[in-house]
Amino acid sequence: MEMSRRKWNNAGMSLVEIVVVVLIMGILSAGAVVGFSFIRNRDASSAAEALLTALNRAKIQTTASDGVNDITLRVVADGDGYSAKILKSGTVIDEVEIGDSALTIVAKNDDGSISKTVSGTNVCDITFQKSNGAFTSNYTKLIVTGSKTVTVRMVTSTGRSYIE
Repeated sequence: MEMSRRKWNNAGMSLVEIVVVVLIMGILSAGAVVGFSFIRNRDASSAAEALLTALNRAKIQTTASDGVNDITLRVVADGDGYSAKILKSGTVIDEVEIGDSALTIVAKNDDGSISKTVSGTNVCDITFQKSNGAFTSNYTKLIVTGSKTVTVRMVTSTGRSYIE
């Protein structure tokens, strides 16, 4: 009698149990996809925020500098991703990490005549006037693209920048 109970208990899983496990795995997978999408969207937004921070730091460095227009903000792409380097007479004095290499950063003018995609060989140099902090560069927007697109607008005449 005891032997027949053991055989009965080793029957395996029922169809209902298998369906429940597959449903749970599907729900977890869908949650992971949504989570990864949220992280990718956040990357473009946080990269735009980092660019805005770098622009503001460079503007402050320019107005506080003892030289004349010797501060440059250089947006560069290297193996790990993007960074913004604040240069004083060609020497790095500050650096802001922007984002990973999955992003794309393009500098444009409003009319589209000037466009530069930041890559390993292309850098984007942005300069300010010491007297009033206005941009001397011809770029009016920095466009950060990941799974979504975020634009950092630069007002040339005032040196103000903001995220659209």
